[in-house]
Amino acid sequence: MVIKDFQELISRAKLSKHPVVAVAGFDEEVAGAMKLARRELGAYFKVFDWRAQSGEAHTDGIEISMVESPEQAAFYAAKCVSDGEAALLMKGFVSTSTFLRAVLDKSLTLRTNRLMSHLAIFQLPTYHKLIAVTDGGMVIAPDITQKVQILNNAVLFFEGLGYEQIKVAVLCAEERPNASMPCTTDAANLKTMGDRGQFGKHVIVDGPLAFDLAFSQIAAKVKGVVSEVCGDADILLVPDIEAGNLLGKSFTYVAGGKMAGLVVGARCPVVLPSRADTEENKFYSLAAGLAFAGGAE
Repeated sequence: MVIKDFQELISRAKLSKHPVVAVAGFDEEVAGAMKLARRELGAYFKVFDWRAQSGEAHTDGIEISMVESPEQAAFYAAKCVSDGEAALLMKGFVSTSTFLRAVLDKSLTLRTNRLMSHLAIFQLPTYHKLIAVTDGGMVIAPDITQKVQILNNAVLFFEGLGYEQIKVAVLCAEERPNASMPCTTDAANLKTMGDRGQFGKHVIVDGPLAFDLAFSQIAAKVKGVVSEVCGDADILLVPDIEAGNLLGKSFTYVAGGKMAGLVVGARCPVVLPSRADTEENKFYSLAAGLAFAGGAE
């Protein structure tokens, strides 16, 4: 299967068998997204906050429990997922560092031996299906070993959505390996690994590929590049955080794209919203996380 747009993703999220989200700190900025997810997805929220009254609920399906500090809010939200009481974890009104310390707490089960990376999923008016960019938010300058883990994280996510074939474009500034551009040799090595089936027989990896080739079959035809990935990529693996950040924001602000953003690599997807994220994008992030973590029928 292939998911063409966020409406199809929302339909899959509605099938979640465990649509419960643990939230660290009640935040008016995410309250709208929570209420929308409650209404559209049937999601339930367990919020831990140090400023609210115990048992206070801002709306049906949003339960707020009193804790003593931001650190406790982050810990108990993470523990809620660790104990199996929630399928998804979301950052509310706590700092990112406090939140991630709770995710990595060794007394809980969210930590894995995998690298955590950021996955941004976009619906674009100029592309025929959802497309993901990784990693534009966590790993600053990944080496080849980290790129393998980032790619694996993205593949696992798409597998969880039910994809039977996953196409990965490893982006660089040119299409030929060049020793003076390490990202191109990394890309060639990742392609070789993909050809050997190291990411799974259903995963096609190609690179190095310039963005136009990954995004457009017409550009590939003009340049004489033949690849199953060109113009049909599901995942764009970028060389570093700067490239991912710039590409992702260009998709949103220039191309008018809609975005869902998650941190993957823990035992569940983690919704880690930016302060600039819109209510709509936060809702799509919740939908993406629930579609993956909620165990759709």
